[in-house]
Amino acid sequence: MSSREISPATLSIAYSLLLLILTIIGFAHPALRSRFHNTFEAIHRFLGWTAIILFTNDHPAPKIPLSKCLQKSTEFWLVVVLTASIALPWLRLRRCSVQAEVLSKHALLLLFDYGMGMNFNACLRFIRISDQPLFEWHAFATIYIPGIKGYTAVVSNAGDWTQKICVRGIPTLGVLRIVPMFRRLVIVATGSGIGPVAPHLLARQTPIKLVWTSPSVRETFGDQFAAPDALVHNTRMHGKPDMIQLAHHSYQEYVAEAVIVTSSPKLTSKLIYGLSSREIPAFAPIFDS
Repeated sequence: MSSREISPATLSIAYSLLLLILTIIGFAHPALRSRFHNTFEAIHRFLGWTAIILFTNDHPAPKIPLSKCLQKSTEFWLVVVLTASIALPWLRLRRCSVQAEVLSKHALLLLFDYGMGMNFNACLRFIRISDQPLFEWHAFATIYIPGIKGYTAVVSNAGDWTQKICVRGIPTLGVLRIVPMFRRLVIVATGSGIGPVAPHLLARQTPIKLVWTSPSVRETFGDQFAAPDALVHNTRMHGKPDMIQLAHHSYQEYVAEAVIVTSSPKLTSKLIYGLSSREIPAFAPIFDS
């Protein structure tokens, strides 16, 4: 097709799509994504939806009925599939009641008691929670506590949004799903990173050496997540340790097969690099998972 056959409308839409895609890609850069996370999420969502709306083309043959053209149009069916994929999680959006147990001024335990057939395997997952569904979502690991209906989640520094929340979709698998693949593990967690680890600590199906560091760990989160043989380091009392050396020593002492890290992106990257350079198998969630 020559440039003379391209209508101004099609050309405008093409350039608009290019601009939207470049903006989405730009804000997906790790530096911008971490610094302006809420802006990134809004841009990714709303500009993505706008791009799908604009993803169209001129009717190539005016004498052919539009319905027949759409049946043979690859673009049309692609838009249908994309639209259905986007709509599916929102069709499962629900507003739910939640009970909150204050662990300390820095941590909150949320209890969701609605029936989702929760059990240990189902709770090796993450849920996404929000009080402004169109603008931001927060991912939390689900925790199954034996004898309690539903599931729980640990939230650090909870704000007002925890009082009016929505849950979208179904719990999805997280990186801790790989725990049963190993015979012995060391798990390094900081602060509320204990959330994804808790189901395994409570189930005791896989031997785990927990290395947990945070300011006033027991005062903030209580003793229910700290196993008797866990290495709990209070950074407020003893300062920040050398996490690579701590993880390396625990790995050797426990004769573990691998190390899993649940921490901040900066410390996680440092630990994964430091352990991998020592030929220690190390795993962690991907950025912003």
